[in-house]
Amino acid sequence: MTPAQIDKLVRENGGTSLSVGLAALGIEPVRKPSKFNAQPTVFNGVRYDSKSEARYAAVLDLAEQAGQLLVVSRQVPFWLGTELPTKYVADWVLFEAGSLYAADLKGVWTPQFRRVVKAWRRFGKMSLRILDLKGNVTDIIPGGQ
Repeated sequence: MTPAQIDKLVRENGGTSLSVGLAALGIEPVRKPSKFNAQPTVFNGVRYDSKSEARYAAVLDLAEQAGQLLVVSRQVPFWLGTELPTKYVADWVLFEAGSLYAADLKGVWTPQFRRVVKAWRRFGKMSLRILDLKGNVTDIIPGGQ
């Protein structure tokens, strides 16, 4: 099939990208393996990037049902800095015992995440709790406010 034929097939199927045309041909695009071999997992109809995140979401769900905390939101973007701000997406923002904080499940501290922690100490608006893959708090990074 020529590129022109593929483009025509894409337009006929209402698509605007090559992947739509490939799907119409029954070809699945090759997906890049996820970072650190994490397996995306669905819990309560929500897709999580890893099994660990989905398990922790289940724990948060139970704690919320018991009235121990409130899950304010998940995958919350923060812009840290002024000149060239760093975008960081926290796994959750939670409200517990009168305090609002961000929480992030981490298996590996990458150099990029270390830069985020440094920026968080200076520009974060709340504390950031770092959790290991079992959901235990390993670090609490105070916000700079």
